[in-house]
Amino acid sequence: MGHLDAFLLLGADPWDIPALVPIIKEAGGAFSHLFRTREKNRQVAQFSNVSLHRQIVEIAQSAS
Repeated sequence: MGHLDAFLLLGADPWDIPALVPIIKEAGGAFSHLFRTREKNRQVAQFSNVSLHRQIVEIAQSAS
């Protein structure tokens, strides 16, 4: 089985994210909506382990 510390979901459709949130939280991970893209209803979300979560959100928001 694989291992992933962080994942950015770029240009997600509105129905993509809700399906992943319970899986991530059940595994002890964290989730944040970062921002909407210029395309209508597209979103950027970040999933990660708890120790990296805040740092990744801050970096992504400063880059947007």
